[in-house]
Amino acid sequence: MPIIHFINNKTQTAGGMRNVLNYVSRKEKTVSEDKRFVTGVNCSPETALAEMNATKNLYHKHDGRLYYHLVQSFPSGYEIDPELAHKIAVELAEKAFNKYEVVVATHMPKT
Repeated sequence: MPIIHFINNKTQTAGGMRNVLNYVSRKEKTVSEDKRFVTGVNCSPETALAEMNATKNLYHKHDGRLYYHLVQSFPSGYEIDPELAHKIAVELAEKAFNKYEVVVATHMPKT
């Protein structure tokens, strides 16, 4: 069973959001066997930052909590295929955050 962690990002700025999106979407972490595990929910991963900023501008949301950073992990020794882990994360995002723009990025296990 996966464990979900909320990462407390103290830098709640557009720059902080950009940094988190860049970090989670790094190709060297999200590619396995020529398949990239980055999916957008209600946005495109390639333009997510612009889309999220446009939404924030539309609703005049420029301060307070601008974004959340969640990490899904599995217990030590639990073998799970990256494709299944990504599918679980996308389904969680679709159900729990269906009214928001979400980028789901699955990092490959360290070898």
